[in-house]
Amino acid sequence: MNELAKISPSLLALIDERKDERPPLAREVFLVETVLRDTSYNRTESVFYMLKEGTEVEMRAVPDSDRGPLAVEVVWNDTSLGWLPEGQDGIFSALLAAGKRFVCRISRAKQYNEFLTERPMAKITVKISMLE
Repeated sequence: MNELAKISPSLLALIDERKDERPPLAREVFLVETVLRDTSYNRTESVFYMLKEGTEVEMRAVPDSDRGPLAVEVVWNDTSLGWLPEGQDGIFSALLAAGKRFVCRISRAKQYNEFLTERPMAKITVKISMLE
């Protein structure tokens, strides 16, 4: 059988060490579009206007947070944008702990004033895909 390339243990180790990059030939499998909870315009004000459709953000499992042991935070440039909703956070927390890789992108970011207090609020919607 003709091989295009010899796959050696050192080549596999090199591919495995690239944690911040996408694996070669990976494809994105769309899973869900969801609205983040606990978003606050005051917290995201410094980056809010940079959050355009398609902006890639990071999901982090935060087991020691006050939101519970399965909480997943969504972050962009070290700014917390919000948290995955309860019910979805446990699934993604377990998959992140198992080493699964995801791509999370902004699909909508909207500012509005809260009805009673007139405080500025942020509504951020993300699309999550798994790398396969």
